[in-house]
Amino acid sequence: MINVIVELSKYVILTLMVIYTFHCFYLVKQQSEEERNESLRQQLMLIFFMDFTAFLVIYLKTGKLQVVLFYVEMMAFFAGIQILYRIFYKKASILLLNNMCMLLSVGFIMLCRLDIASANKQLLIVACGSAVALVIPVMIRKMKFLKDLTWIYAGVGVVLLAAVLVLAQTSYGAKLSLMGIQPSEVIKLTFVFFMASLLAREVTFKKVVLATVVAGLHVGILVLSRDLGSAVIFFVDYMVMIYVSTRKPVYLGIGLAG
Repeated sequence: MINVIVELSKYVILTLMVIYTFHCFYLVKQQSEEERNESLRQQLMLIFFMDFTAFLVIYLKTGKLQVVLFYVEMMAFFAGIQILYRIFYKKASILLLNNMCMLLSVGFIMLCRLDIASANKQLLIVACGSAVALVIPVMIRKMKFLKDLTWIYAGVGVVLLAAVLVLAQTSYGAKLSLMGIQPSEVIKLTFVFFMASLLAREVTFKKVVLATVVAGLHVGILVLSRDLGSAVIFFVDYMVMIYVSTRKPVYLGIGLAG
């Protein structure tokens, strides 16, 4: 009987994810506010049913009460983050928030199936990270001087990446960390801050060129370090922020071609 439920659950979860994906594309279309809100609510229900189905199967297969407790904690986290964003950031993209919850759900399901202890640890990390993420936008609004540190962001990023290239030991074919710390994770933030502060006021061709040179330095050093995953992330960040600030598809096309 359990095996039958497991087999059926696969098709149920796949169907729910397909419907959810359809909703994501549908929400991009122009529609009334009422229709959009209803679609967003339906997305939350789809996430709920997907999680319920998956964790029910995991519980039936393992018989562990820890799975039920984790499910309750996870759903409480999702409810909390949905409520808090609606309270503090009324103009936030709920579609993006829903997508975050969906992707986290997939990750939690996989982790819980493999190791409940790892899943609990990851849930704690995600909860702490989400708490910090709720505070950071307020800090940025209050700390006006951050927008004036354009070239400090660029300098910090290039210097730290260069230090990894010169000083780090090669591990699994790539140079990634210094003294157990991977600077590229922090530099992802400084790079975004650099692009935002450079392009915030006015977007001229000169600024696009400057952004391209600095982005090229970041990506080039990462390629020399053979940290190709991070190089791709920086490059995509660069293309997206150039497109968002200029609204010119030609830049996006040139970047993709490159």
